[in-house]
Amino acid sequence: MIRNLSHFLEYPGLIPQFWLGGLSWPGALIGAVLGLVGIHLIWKEPLGELADQYLPLLGVMAAGIWLLSWWSGIGFGPEVEAWFGITVNDLYGYSLKRWPLPIIGSVFSGGWIAGVILFPLKHHRSSGFRALIGVAGLLVVNLLISFFKVDPAPYYWGLRWESWFSLFALTGFAIYQFVNRTDEKDEES
Repeated sequence: MIRNLSHFLEYPGLIPQFWLGGLSWPGALIGAVLGLVGIHLIWKEPLGELADQYLPLLGVMAAGIWLLSWWSGIGFGPEVEAWFGITVNDLYGYSLKRWPLPIIGSVFSGGWIAGVILFPLKHHRSSGFRALIGVAGLLVVNLLISFFKVDPAPYYWGLRWESWFSLFALTGFAIYQFVNRTDEKDEES
C-alpha cells in the first residue's frame, strides 16, 4: 500500500481488501511489529518477553510464506535445466524449471528461527534478544535471496525494494545493538 499510496488514496475502499493481493513480506513484518506493540500496550507485558514468546510463530509464518510464494508463482529464480530445478507456474502462465528459491527461503527461514530458539545462550541476554537475532536472520535470508529473484518487481538504484528494506532494517538493528551494548558497558562500570 505504501508504494502505491496515491492509488489507494484515490480508491480508499481497496485498502481493507487484502485478499486481492499486493501484500509483501516487509508489510507483514511491519504489521507483526505493530501487532506486537499493540499487545504490549493492552496487556502491559514486557515487549522483549512478548517478542521472544512469539518468535516460533514468526518462523512458521516465514517458512509458510515462502512456500505460498512458490504455489502462487512469485519469488522465483532464474530458469535452470539442472536436477535441482523446481517447476514453477509463473505469473505469465509459463511452467518452467527454476532455481528453488522459495524452498531455500523456507528451509533457511525456518531453520534459522529453530536454531535461535534452541541454541543455548552462554551469557545472560536481555529479553527480546532472541527475537532480535531471529528477525535479523530472516532479513539476511530475504536479502540474499532477493539478489537471485527474477520475478517482476520495482527496482530502485539497482536493487529490489525489498532488498532496500532488508538493508535499512539490518542497519537499524545494528545501531540498536551497538547503542544497547554501549549502555550495558556503562552500567557495568
